[in-house]
Amino acid sequence: MAELLPCPFCGNKNIGLKEEIKSHEMGYDSPCSSTRIVWAYCDYCGCEGRKHTGSFVYDEEIIAAATEAWNRRFTIT
Repeated sequence: MAELLPCPFCGNKNIGLKEEIKSHEMGYDSPCSSTRIVWAYCDYCGCEGRKHTGSFVYDEEIIAAATEAWNRRFTIT
């Protein structure tokens, strides 16, 4: 997993990933389905990155997508 860059707004280097798992009942006699939501956040200023979702609870691609989105920076010329 790539390292998270500092916050683009306050410069804080203590950036983390938040995670939420939502279970959905699929109906009578069917198993529950879970959706995993992952996003990066700054614990100092509260800035949050884009939320990424997936249907597989242990899908590492969701973490990679959230990290990539947080680390994306735009240069104004």
